[in-house]
Amino acid sequence: MSNKKILITGGEGFIGSHLRDKLVENGNKVTVVDNKNKTGLDICDHRLFDVFEDIQPEVIFHFAAQTNVRVSNEQPAQDASVNIMGSLNVLDAARKVGVKKIVFASSAAVYGEASTFPTPEDAAPDRPSPYGIAKATTEKYLAYYSQSLNLPFVALRFANVYGPRQHSTAVIGSFFESILSEKEISIHGNGEQTRDFVFVGDVVRVSILAAQSSAIGAYNIGTEKETSLNELLKIIEDITQRKAKVYYEREKSGGQQRSSLSIGKAKKELKWEPSYTLAHGLEETFEWYKQQLST
Repeated sequence: MSNKKILITGGEGFIGSHLRDKLVENGNKVTVVDNKNKTGLDICDHRLFDVFEDIQPEVIFHFAAQTNVRVSNEQPAQDASVNIMGSLNVLDAARKVGVKKIVFASSAAVYGEASTFPTPEDAAPDRPSPYGIAKATTEKYLAYYSQSLNLPFVALRFANVYGPRQHSTAVIGSFFESILSEKEISIHGNGEQTRDFVFVGDVVRVSILAAQSSAIGAYNIGTEKETSLNELLKIIEDITQRKAKVYYEREKSGGQQRSSLSIGKAKKELKWEPSYTLAHGLEETFEWYKQQLST
């Protein structure tokens, strides 16, 4: 994708900033809407419509969100105000200026406690968090806008994305930061709970492929592989050549035990599959964290 007018919501965030850099590198004119940058514009702000009018973007990557699941559990209304109402603000603005495609950062959280692994796109949700409910609701609005208001979309249901620039509150970031700072690592439960870890570079690549494609609908983006937290920590110990100090705490109620996404649909229709192994991705992530802690 090149020579396009593109707008990214959340373009100062972890995934959004990587996407922004790649799109600029490819020769696109990219505008970022993010409450963290110099404009300080929130997706719930009515001024968003003026930005869309001024820029006339052809493609929207809607990656802005309230991403803290704990906050969504404690304050569902606050979560919905950003993740549902803010998204509707984006969709209305996009429709009014005739955007040709919108790519939405959805989440594996739409499935809640899955019972099939790897989990396919047609799996019935079971006890999703308010965050997952908000993502699923936005997908339904996207389908409506596509079918009734001619706004084509792709919703990418990301597994556990990791890589450079990720906040240290995420599991991989916290493991790296703790082990490099010689701090104790706290793991809830026995550490055998699994996650599907996908590298941010692969996520950026599929986001661009989705924008270029004629595909419409929801797609899982992961690796189809389950990695336990104990296995993850062992790989990180091998990469850093350091032994972690681990403390196993009582497991929190409602903690998800397994996660792995089926990506057959993305392989077939988006012509994408992950190129990074977990070890390779963690090595790149380690170099970034090491640099951050040395400055």
